[in-house]
Amino acid sequence: MLPPPSIPPPSLTSKAQSGLTGSGKKNPQKEGKRNKTGGKRVKKVGSRRLQQKINALKWRGRYTMSEFYPVKLKEKTFNLSQTVCGERKGLGTGSTVWEGGQILLKFIEHLHLTGKQDFRGKNVIDLGSGTGAVGLVAAVLGANVTLTDQKQVLHLTRHNVKQTAEQTKDPTIVKRVSVHEYNWGESAVSIGAPFDIVLVADCIVPKLYPMTPLVDALLRVSDEKSKIWICYDHRVNSQLDPRVRFRELCEEAGFCFRNVPEEQWHPDFILSDCYIWELRLRGKKRTSNLADVKSPSGHED
Repeated sequence: MLPPPSIPPPSLTSKAQSGLTGSGKKNPQKEGKRNKTGGKRVKKVGSRRLQQKINALKWRGRYTMSEFYPVKLKEKTFNLSQTVCGERKGLGTGSTVWEGGQILLKFIEHLHLTGKQDFRGKNVIDLGSGTGAVGLVAAVLGANVTLTDQKQVLHLTRHNVKQTAEQTKDPTIVKRVSVHEYNWGESAVSIGAPFDIVLVADCIVPKLYPMTPLVDALLRVSDEKSKIWICYDHRVNSQLDPRVRFRELCEEAGFCFRNVPEEQWHPDFILSDCYIWELRLRGKKRTSNLADVKSPSGHED
């Protein structure tokens, strides 16, 4: 859902398309029909956006200051422990389930329930998992999951693995979910790479975390068969547009980059300032020294 490039107006190939009469004057009848159709389309889009905002009121920011985040799936419900303001306690930003994580976990449930992606038996990695929310939903759906983050937050991740197994009454989750310290850019062979599915939420924050190590990590945990889904919550950055720069880095690394249309998201979990991207490696996997890549402005990503 990057802003589309400006597109020049279509050429006037016929009178019917242009709405002009043979004399070059506007045809009132055709012009009226076109305005009427356009008005309905604008109204429909506006109505959809309004409904999305109404839906978001039920969950956006509602549990940010809570000790628990309730994960409500169609078949199971469980609570995840959070540490309020964890970034002030040395835990980084991963101790809270932010909007990107909420959207991505409902997105993968929606994929599973609609038959577009069966998670049963798939090997999944959640990069920067924090509370483990997104990866644990994949585990509840039947996947074998590797949760990764930095050392300081992993006690919370492990606690939520046990808590999820208990509350869903599925003891196999403890066996199917592993928790590892993993710093982006390091070799990922020891933690099970390559994975069938890679999940990333709320990890593109250039002011806090450089983007190039994340792209390098994506290369290391995937191959040409892997599916990668990333949810990005847009934040304005005066030095660069993270949406544009991250896409550039991914394409330079050899990934195909696709914006997932909102029609494919969970209908109740859509925000206009959030994006879901799907990445696939083009052909044979290649290595890349992304640590030395800089943006055109010279700002290191």
